[in-house]
Amino acid sequence: GEMSNMQKIIGIFTSPRPTFEAIDKRPTWLLPFIIGVIFFLIFQFLTMDIQTDYRMQHIEARDDIPAEQVEMAKQQMQGPVKYIGFVAGPIFWLIMILVMAALFYVAGNLMIGGDTTFKNVFAVVAWDQLIGCLSLVILTLLILAKGSMHGVALDLLIVMDTPAVGEEKSTIYRILSKFDIFTIW
Repeated sequence: GEMSNMQKIIGIFTSPRPTFEAIDKRPTWLLPFIIGVIFFLIFQFLTMDIQTDYRMQHIEARDDIPAEQVEMAKQQMQGPVKYIGFVAGPIFWLIMILVMAALFYVAGNLMIGGDTTFKNVFAVVAWDQLIGCLSLVILTLLILAKGSMHGVALDLLIVMDTPAVGEEKSTIYRILSKFDIFTIW
């Protein structure tokens, strides 16, 4: 049946099947997109300095970058460049939803003979991104608690030691990093 937006938000986590059926009957995407952007902007605001420090640690750890370029990068990251995530993030979020919806649309309709519209697939993917918002909340709390992004993981990397900044990552490390708990959910 018809579900309110609040019922859909709660239903994504508690009863996904009926929720996605309701979304399929009446596809909307703007509300979950706005919620996702708000969560992302809060994440950016709360962790911006930690992210900047982490990027600088990676730049400083590289041997192939001259000291002058490291200093220039440091100055740029302390300027307006550190705020670029506030603009690029929402744009990237929308592009990510569009690309994922396109992939699912092509896979579902053209490859296995489904008969849905792109609008319906786009709406389902947009609402599905609310799971990512929960992931972002947990990630934000972990980063703030640790005071660093180094070693913070919501994927299978939690079972491994984190290599030092600038150290080469093993193949198994790279494979395990692809299995995010919230993506699997």
